[in-house]
Amino acid sequence: MGSDHDRVSGSALLVRVISAGTVTLALVSVGVLGVGAATASSAGAAPTAGAQLSVTPSTALDFPATPVGLVSTPITVRLTNTGTSNVLITGFKLGGADTNDFLGNGTCYTTATATLTLNTPTANVVQAVLLPGQSCTVAMIFNPGLLGPRAATLTVVDNAAPTVLTLHGTGTEGYYLAASDGGVFAYGNGPFEGSLGNVGIRSPVVSMATTPFGTGYWLLSREGGIYSYGTTAYYGAAAGALNAPVVNLAATPTGIGYWQVASDGGVFTFGTAPFLGSMGGRPLNDPIVGMAATPTRHGYYEVASDGGLFAFGNAQFHGSMGGQHLNKPIVAMAVTPTGGGYYELASDGGIFAFGNAQFQGSMGGRPINQPMVGMAVTPTGGGYWTVASDGGVFAFGSAPFYGSMGNKPLNDPMVDMASTTAASYQQLFHQPAVRARVVGQHLGHPGWKTIKAH
Repeated sequence: MGSDHDRVSGSALLVRVISAGTVTLALVSVGVLGVGAATASSAGAAPTAGAQLSVTPSTALDFPATPVGLVSTPITVRLTNTGTSNVLITGFKLGGADTNDFLGNGTCYTTATATLTLNTPTANVVQAVLLPGQSCTVAMIFNPGLLGPRAATLTVVDNAAPTVLTLHGTGTEGYYLAASDGGVFAYGNGPFEGSLGNVGIRSPVVSMATTPFGTGYWLLSREGGIYSYGTTAYYGAAAGALNAPVVNLAATPTGIGYWQVASDGGVFTFGTAPFLGSMGGRPLNDPIVGMAATPTRHGYYEVASDGGLFAFGNAQFHGSMGGQHLNKPIVAMAVTPTGGGYYELASDGGIFAFGNAQFQGSMGGRPINQPMVGMAVTPTGGGYWTVASDGGVFAFGSAPFYGSMGNKPLNDPMVDMASTTAASYQQLFHQPAVRARVVGQHLGHPGWKTIKAH
């Protein structure tokens, strides 16, 4: 016993199996008590006389506002047998509209065999017994997949009266700004994980990228240096002599690799990021200024200052501003969460939408104090932000404004911005293995498993 299991059938809480030795004081062996005769009340039978389960401190679990893709601190409740008969816990069920947004763990689990199967048609497969006065704990976390209020219920399946916990939280979002000296500024509920500000670097920062689940970010210097913060890992950097300076960084959708692109179109890959081609060594009318990856890891784009766009791998070309009149040069680009479209941003704030990218407005033709340098799309794709070199932030569509460095003193100009949660997050939210790994890393242990509820 004591092994972890990833999948069960039926609606279920995400669980980690605790070995019987670990919880001997709380949970008694099924075989010792002969609990097979007990019947869970949720199966339709009346509660066992004298079986009573109490929840402390409360059956209402209200989580703090949490950015989409990030993980709240756990809320733990204690289940105590306050009756005179044994309480048999046979499982937990998540219900309600937003079951995918809440994960759990705890000590209310034991098995009579080495295999865990929770909430299946087979009665009493997973059994935990609380003698009168004994207790166990359940810990829940909030990992929102969408903005706004999220709610679910957690039902304890046992032989006592029905016990239902209510789960509530609100999904929020935010963004980061990066300056050329490596300073990082966090807005909304994005966690500040550190920066190079006031450290002193030999090559200026030119770009930044976040992990898909918002648990960290990278900074990229013009000579290809990589600086990682939060749960991000260092996978390497462009070393040695470069034919042209590095200008932009894009992370893989899983966050375990990244691409760097140089102004001559050369692409450098690290971690699991595959090389799918580049404009390096090929004629360009104007230098490359940005890049963006598709949500599948198997494609990316390069964009030049004249608006020319180049697609590689499974990235689809939907058009560009190349060969068309521009009032000001293109400085950045961003891909929609589905990968079916993209935006080009000009230094005067003009935005150009292609494919399924929806135009939500721009600063083009309107006065701005300093030129635009970067943009980011919201995780849901309903809006976007742009940032100017003086730190001014402009929000469009459903993108909320959380603040900016506009009209505030800066040691060096802004060069880029990124959403706290990458747009590719929505494509990964329902991939259990990826989500469990990231959540486990964030909480410091791998015990939070992705097991879907009905």
